[in-house]
Amino acid sequence: MSHPDEAAWSKWFNALGRRVIATRNHGHDYEETGDRDHAQILRLANLKSAPRRVLEIGCGDGRVLSWFASAGADTVGNDVCAQALAEWKKSVQAAGRRGRHDVVHGGATELASLAPASFDLIYSIFVLQHVSRRDEIATYISEATRLLAPGGVAVLQFRRSGLKTLAHQTVTDCLRLPTKMPSFDRHWRGHRFSRTALQRIVPEDPAPPSYEIVTVGMHHWLVIPGRVTGFGH
Repeated sequence: MSHPDEAAWSKWFNALGRRVIATRNHGHDYEETGDRDHAQILRLANLKSAPRRVLEIGCGDGRVLSWFASAGADTVGNDVCAQALAEWKKSVQAAGRRGRHDVVHGGATELASLAPASFDLIYSIFVLQHVSRRDEIATYISEATRLLAPGGVAVLQFRRSGLKTLAHQTVTDCLRLPTKMPSFDRHWRGHRFSRTALQRIVPEDPAPPSYEIVTVGMHHWLVIPGRVTGFGH
């Protein structure tokens, strides 16, 4: 059974995906934006050594995940859009990346197929704010907690609420009107979170052992450490 949001996101990916990202990043090169976001994720995770096993929630066609693969990590990409996952598999194979590179097609519940304590790094960027159901966002957080290896870190990005974010979105909407990009579509609009709202969505059972909310620009990052410090594998 396909994910309820798959049709909307498949349409977005097939027609507009790269154009939306290019506009959001003021015309910067598509792959260049992946390198920048990859570097920010590593700064926030602050791991003691390079991650060897990486999961991206909402990987799309691997814009960010490809940078972890190029550094030698084994990767798993999760996405509701089958076309995006196919593009990621095609690109990683074409690049001849060593290691294992798997995909999980679907939403939060499909992550249950992965073994616990499997990943040194789990991250999501520009994705969870667009998940239509908040209970599914909570499931993503629970799964990230379950899947973290000892010493691993999850860094999950959420768009913050506030006037600055609203003003930025309004300007972006106006810029996108001539391109017919889906700024007003409910899947693209998504959610904005205050720190309190984000705290409320973090599940209590199972609860992360601890977490920190780090605010960078117009986004909050939920940073979740593994249950034991120091790599033990």
